[in-house]
Amino acid sequence: CEGAAAPAHRRKPECGTMATSPEQPGEAASVSESQEPASPPFTITVTVKSTTALVALAAEGEELPPPELSRASFLFAGETDACECEPVQASAVDGSYTYALARSFTRESDPALVTALLNTPLAVTIYRGDVAVATASVDLAPFAEGAEAVVVDAAALTPLTLDGASNPLLPTATVAVAVTLSAPLMTVKEAAEGCVLTLVVSRVGPVPAGLVDTSAFTFTAGMPLAGVGPMLVTGGTLDAAAGKVTWDTPTRCWLPGAAVAALKDRIKGRGSTVPIEVARYCTPESGVHDPVFASYHAVCAASLDD
Repeated sequence: CEGAAAPAHRRKPECGTMATSPEQPGEAASVSESQEPASPPFTITVTVKSTTALVALAAEGEELPPPELSRASFLFAGETDACECEPVQASAVDGSYTYALARSFTRESDPALVTALLNTPLAVTIYRGDVAVATASVDLAPFAEGAEAVVVDAAALTPLTLDGASNPLLPTATVAVAVTLSAPLMTVKEAAEGCVLTLVVSRVGPVPAGLVDTSAFTFTAGMPLAGVGPMLVTGGTLDAAAGKVTWDTPTRCWLPGAAVAALKDRIKGRGSTVPIEVARYCTPESGVHDPVFASYHAVCAASLDD
């Protein structure tokens, strides 16, 4: 939105990208009625295989306490509960851990699924004893290019801050992960005709001086897309002192060939614009309702000439 006309906070929305109520739009609202029927269900299997040594091994003649048991967990796109395995012993040879953690998920193959995988990396957590010591993030973007599997043999582990103790995690520690499909999400032709669109909303401003900077509110920006529903950039925060709303994380969306053609046709020629809609929502954690939602729900015309 930077460089576009800042939306007047009482201007009536025109593009209908987002909900007209104070409820934050969900994933279900992002699928257009014009979208093609979903393909038959298929399975996605996630396997967390092993880690290298997590902590330093005893040198020859040195006595150290026996390695602690370790377990792994992961959170997959669309799931609310993490999957985890039973604790396992470290290898007596090299200190590595081999886990028995594999789960399969049934999904419908459609653009919404590809978009969800683009925006939700696989989050892996590694424990020593009962303490989470490290995490890893595995990007699933290759599925948007027609890949049948994402296999990472050495994903870097990021140490977590521990309460009242230093984290002994080795900087060389890695985890091996595989995510496989029972069938590709798209054909070779569909992958070639489609594309990944990234929407970056850097700031909206200036905003009205009366806006209250509180954690009860969050801001969402959206752009309508024919055939796949709106792209939504969530998590906008208000900087009242600077008079602007900012977003830290962009969003990505996979567009099938028909949606790519529709977007190209829409922005053909200089002077073409797309509507970017902005709305303020109450966070689910706040448990409150915004009686003046419509006053902070607006739209601006963004030029794509560049």
